[in-house]
Amino acid sequence: MLKLKLKLIVLATLCFIIAINTACNDADITTQKDADNTLSSEFCQYVNNEDFESLKPIINDFLKEIEPNLDDAAKLQKLCDYLNKYDCVLNAEIFCVSCVKTLPPHSELKVQFKQNASSGMRSITLGLCIHMTEPLRVSQWHYPDDN
Repeated sequence: MLKLKLKLIVLATLCFIIAINTACNDADITTQKDADNTLSSEFCQYVNNEDFESLKPIINDFLKEIEPNLDDAAKLQKLCDYLNKYDCVLNAEIFCVSCVKTLPPHSELKVQFKQNASSGMRSITLGLCIHMTEPLRVSQWHYPDDN
């Protein structure tokens, strides 16, 4: 009986030590928050400088992470959700899915940005063309016809 109690105590102690050593700590959370803030700051700095071409690699890195088994509309919605998390994006929405009949087909998003201009806040709306390849890929930015 004593051996069983000793084994249980040792097992419980080992489990406790493993749990403590593998637990997430505040430094890990802070590091992730800092990384997110840095990326957001970089993204919005490009927007303020109207350097939209520099956003392509940031967006393409996100697009590489989207699950390939989703349908095209769901993938584009994930992209809209991703863009909408940035403070400098007022609204990102799907304009059309695979509506540009090219090889590969293209889809389009409308993205409204908030810019901190020297004269104050202003907004700008751009179209974002997406190659509907696997993974999705940014093709180009353009000013929409209705803007």
